[in-house]
Amino acid sequence: MPFGQLQRNRIKTERNPDGTSTEPGYIADDSGVEVLVSDVYFDGYDLYYTLSIRTEDAELNSSEFLTPLTFVEGDSLPFFASAFLNGTEVTSVFMQPRKSEDGSFVQLVRISMDATGITSTDPLDVRLDFNAIGGTRLEDIGAYDGAYREAMGHKTIRGSWKLAFQASADPSGSRSLTSLAENQGFTVMKATATPSNLHLTIRIPFGGDTNALVPQIYDSYGGKIEWEHISYTSDPATGQPLLEITANTSEASQFVMKIIDKTTSSDDMLNVIAEIPFELQ
Repeated sequence: MPFGQLQRNRIKTERNPDGTSTEPGYIADDSGVEVLVSDVYFDGYDLYYTLSIRTEDAELNSSEFLTPLTFVEGDSLPFFASAFLNGTEVTSVFMQPRKSEDGSFVQLVRISMDATGITSTDPLDVRLDFNAIGGTRLEDIGAYDGAYREAMGHKTIRGSWKLAFQASADPSGSRSLTSLAENQGFTVMKATATPSNLHLTIRIPFGGDTNALVPQIYDSYGGKIEWEHISYTSDPATGQPLLEITANTSEASQFVMKIIDKTTSSDDMLNVIAEIPFELQ
């Protein structure tokens, strides 16, 4: 994934005399814990960045991973820390946690534009603001009642970490659908392969039971492309149902979309009601 190296322009959050943050930057340091944002990449569909946390706290350092949390006054349990895109609170997905050789805790973070209303041409103003960090060890996993207590783990440290950065869509390395592809009334309307994901919009015939449909995607090598997220919307002009798919990326140029009717399928025989070849370039 061609992430840009944000570390070259690191801007640290400055502190007021009372300990509060001034304008946030790419680094926030409080309560003996430094948090760094780096490697920002936005393909117009998904925003990715790396969150690195470093501390000298021996108890936190005994964790397998650290989780940014937000406590609300009067509540004993925290929420998972949110991000704000252009002022709107959004959900972040924390992926691939690991502990690096230098002792810092590193996590890839992904924010999907699916439910934000933000288009690929909109620049992003991203802000992070959380007031706690929880440390989880392997023996913590499954030992606590609920995900929030598990994220608090064996130690939670309070503080104030505020970070901010900007991102603009980088279309380099993306490939798009050469022409509409249709079979049995199902149409591949849009398809874009970015360096991070494959994004598809499928038009469904009127009257089709969307709850009965299961999409399967194969590349020209016969490999199955696993999808990460699917949702149903409708064409604002015609009202026709649309299937939106985010799938794993692939270097292939030719694909086949199969639509399975699960209500008339069995373990031994899948009922493929449409098979749609399409090509990207």
